[in-house]
Amino acid sequence: MNMTDNLIADLEQLVARAPAALYVAEPGVEGRRLYVSDHIEVISGHPARSWTASPTLWRDVIHGEDLAGRLSDEAYWATCEPDGRVVSSEYRLIRHDRETAWVRDVARLTALEGRPVWIGVLHDISESRGVLAAAADGEAHYRSLADWCPDALLQLDLDGRIVYASPATTGITPGLFGFHSGQSWLGLVHPKDREPAQLFAQSLLAGQGPSRLRFRTASARREGEWLEATGQLMRSDAHIPLGIALSVRRSS
Repeated sequence: MNMTDNLIADLEQLVARAPAALYVAEPGVEGRRLYVSDHIEVISGHPARSWTASPTLWRDVIHGEDLAGRLSDEAYWATCEPDGRVVSSEYRLIRHDRETAWVRDVARLTALEGRPVWIGVLHDISESRGVLAAAADGEAHYRSLADWCPDALLQLDLDGRIVYASPATTGITPGLFGFHSGQSWLGLVHPKDREPAQLFAQSLLAGQGPSRLRFRTASARREGEWLEATGQLMRSDAHIPLGIALSVRRSS
């Protein structure tokens, strides 16, 4: 066995031990899975050979409530050029045992042997989703208050993805409901303000200030269309960070 063979064997062992499923896939809703690592069976209950043998399996196992959004994402991303941009989405899979698993799908469109392919990673995030769901259930009686609040109230997970948005959000941050659960809140922020918004969120997660941020929405047409966000780190009863709570209002 030469050095190249040794390297390939080492890489195969590393992939096999990775706590996530790696895949290579054709773009588009009809795209086939050209390669899927063995960990996919741990996540989905379906062996890797089933994913590569059946062109429709990846669609068949997506939860019915999440399928339309996932297919819409896939159709749009397939129109992009292989420019190295990373995209992500979150959705549920129906496992082989009929249990449900939440996954985060992160992929990069690139050119491989002259054709565009997705190179991606599928993570099982069921545990973190379960913690957030439990927290949301425990706070259900507060949601009725949020419905009456004139400020937009957003709940973000630890990666800055939208978990909940109160009804007032549709008026204060136009375009929000073109987004779906699991997308980054930075997509609502004007490109010129995304860097300070990202630093603002990082400071909150670190338990530091500032707790306020002025920014413009991505859809702002005039320089004077500013918003002010107040943020707070959310923790469980065991003081485990769960995400960020944001209150957003118009700012003069």
